[in-house]
Amino acid sequence: MNLARIVVFLFLSLNSTARAAEYPSDAKVQLHGTLVQPTCRPEESGDEKAHKFYAIKLLEPVSLRCNRGEDECTPAKGQTVLQLALSGKQGIALAKKLLGKNVTVIGSVFAQFSGHHFTKILIDVKDIQAH
Repeated sequence: MNLARIVVFLFLSLNSTARAAEYPSDAKVQLHGTLVQPTCRPEESGDEKAHKFYAIKLLEPVSLRCNRGEDECTPAKGQTVLQLALSGKQGIALAKKLLGKNVTVIGSVFAQFSGHHFTKILIDVKDIQAH
């Protein structure tokens, strides 16, 4: 009987951690992870050259749901790497400084809609804080 309870407990624990937090498009979020700079290969981007971009590699996966009436939104589930939409030279300089560090990124999530978006979910960055 005790073994059965342990098995049920483990199953429920593993199942709940496997689920991704789900956010509506344009939700304000604080996401935790490591700031990385992956490369999108030409065959992935449909471009002639590779593209490096700043992103956060999350500790836990997230999902995005589209708001009713949103035309340029594709839902995405279980994503662990989100491209950072950075503003100006200051945003890029901060990302470069914090590359490889554990960070909290504060901003709003949205779905990719352009050839310059290399992940299914992006975050419009308002602030990046190092841990």
